[in-house]
Amino acid sequence: MKRNRLARICTHRNRASGLAVAALLALACTASHAEESNGCPILRHGYGPFDYRVASTDQKSLVEGAHFFPGVENLRRGAHHPNRGYVVLPGNELDYTLRAFPNHPRALLALSRLAQRDHTERPEGTKAPVECYFRSAIDFRPDDATVRVLFGTHLLRTNRTKEALNQLEKARDLAEDDATTQYNLGIAYADLKRYPEALDAARKAYARGFPLPGLRDRLKRAGAWKELPAAPLQSATPASPLPSEGIAPPNEEHS
Repeated sequence: MKRNRLARICTHRNRASGLAVAALLALACTASHAEESNGCPILRHGYGPFDYRVASTDQKSLVEGAHFFPGVENLRRGAHHPNRGYVVLPGNELDYTLRAFPNHPRALLALSRLAQRDHTERPEGTKAPVECYFRSAIDFRPDDATVRVLFGTHLLRTNRTKEALNQLEKARDLAEDDATTQYNLGIAYADLKRYPEALDAARKAYARGFPLPGLRDRLKRAGAWKELPAAPLQSATPASPLPSEGIAPPNEEHS
């Protein structure tokens, strides 16, 4: 009802008297369209948004100290806030953190894990489905390859392999030498049974030092793994350091 009423006002805004009123109505129409363009609300508040990659220590500590402490990141049930004493709802605190830092990699990973643990795409305390937080981060900083790897990993966990592949290929274009990106790209190709591409991605991941054997083991079981003589790579980039505990490969648990 509210949106319909706003649409009627937008349609007839030229009848409103005064340039100031018309300008305000135009802004309202634009905001309404932005919210509805991808089915997600605008996930912002009064603090930020800040690019986590370049944010200052003070900016990070102000938010993380109050909203992204270990009890939240580890998704502890019934944890108490270390300073304020209330029982923490991880979804609430992750929502606040990601409104301030849309591309906070560990907060995005924690939110994905929370959705997986609670078997819902909209965990309690959040203001939108998990996908909206990832899309908010991508809209905010489309050049952040780590966000796209995390989103691709989340999509793999929810069996949306083709969409995951799209995100992981974009991440590869942004950070082709990153071992974690290549590994997760290989997982997506293996899910689609595109084994030559999965093998190529796997070789690049392991040549760059990726430690987990799951992708190699899957390719061996499919008869698609072929060893190559070890050869040193020049200017190889190690696996992504963010998030600090690493990105859990989605199919590792059930490979």
